[in-house]
Amino acid sequence: MVVKEQHDKSPESIAKLFDEAKRLAQAGNHPHVLRMFAFCSSKGALVTEYAVNGSAEDVLVTKGMFKSGDELVHVLQVNVTI
Repeated sequence: MVVKEQHDKSPESIAKLFDEAKRLAQAGNHPHVLRMFAFCSSKGALVTEYAVNGSAEDVLVTKGMFKSGDELVHVLQVNVTI
């Protein structure tokens, strides 16, 4: 398991993390989406399974599709019910 914790505890930052948690929950049991175990709004933390091949950012940066630090929010907003 991995705990993703927001250092920025602003309402906007927590809302973004909550949106990510909702997308993970909506994806259900899908082989290409990490399982979410818990979300804690007061701590700004999301608990997911561990990605053994690295994060999406790691893969995209390695393949030269993104530079390290690029915003990946739009990639995560893809409808996973296709």
